[in-house]
Amino acid sequence: MLRHRADALLIVLALLQLALMGSAINGVGRWPSWALGLAALVLIFLICTNYQVVAHNFIHQKFFKSPALNALFAAINGLNLGVPSFLYHAHHVNHHQFNNGPEDRSSTLRYGRNQKPESLLAYAFLSPLRTPLGTLFVESSSTHARARQVFELSFFVLVVAAVGFWSLGGLTFYLLISYLGQVFAAAENYWEHWEAVPGDRFKNAVSCYSGWYNLIWFNNGYHQEHHYRPSLHWTRVREMRHELPQESERPVVQGAHWFYWRRR
Repeated sequence: MLRHRADALLIVLALLQLALMGSAINGVGRWPSWALGLAALVLIFLICTNYQVVAHNFIHQKFFKSPALNALFAAINGLNLGVPSFLYHAHHVNHHQFNNGPEDRSSTLRYGRNQKPESLLAYAFLSPLRTPLGTLFVESSSTHARARQVFELSFFVLVVAAVGFWSLGGLTFYLLISYLGQVFAAAENYWEHWEAVPGDRFKNAVSCYSGWYNLIWFNNGYHQEHHYRPSLHWTRVREMRHELPQESERPVVQGAHWFYWRRR
């Protein structure tokens, strides 16, 4: 059923995120403030993790052998992302096509000045609001069957509408946490490309080789390696390290991408 057994970890992570989100939505007005606040922080981290790890790897390597199961997972995981999965798919394909260059809609340089990236805070908080959903919908038609688009979008709208019908407070919580999770995911993208070199397939991303970071984020630290060979499964991406220039010749950060100022 699975193309790669290790992807079961990502599927379980997505289902746990969905379960926590559902519980927290139901807990609005019922849970104590500290519990809801703690759940919110965990969910923000999990949404970012989903963008960077679960949905990201699903785009490059579908988890299931069955197209029907892949379509079902994409629809369900869209609730975790806060947008239908096919829209993120189109957004990410654009990112890999232009690799942080001027035509990359997620480029850190797109709204900067004098070939410099805009500030981290501006990029992170504005990126989710700048996403051209209509354009992504049109572009995704070339890579997704229309029936799958309709299924994902209908599923997403119906579930979100049901949440609003059940609890306006729960819907507000969902929308706010989804936005903040996307802010964190945008910040992560900023760190993964800070001072990288667009157009250079050996230096257009920032890698991080910390063991604990790559353990909890499923080798996401090997980001230059991923851009060098996007189709390679996440369990093998570290194999590309030896094909890249020496670390002193390209952007590498110590600890985690979150500590982007600690660049070697």
